[in-house]
Amino acid sequence: MWLVSADVTGERDGTRLGLGPTCVIDPAGRAVAQVPAGTTGVAAAEV
Repeated sequence: MWLVSADVTGERDGTRLGLGPTCVIDPAGRAVAQVPAGTTGVAAAEV
């Protein structure tokens, strides 16, 4: 089973902090595409 995880990055309302990461994980548990924590971007992989 593939897993696609999308998250947020940055400070919200001065009290919450989102660090990501957004990633695509293959059936073996390997991250095949990932946006580094604390940055913005797009993770894309062929599923």
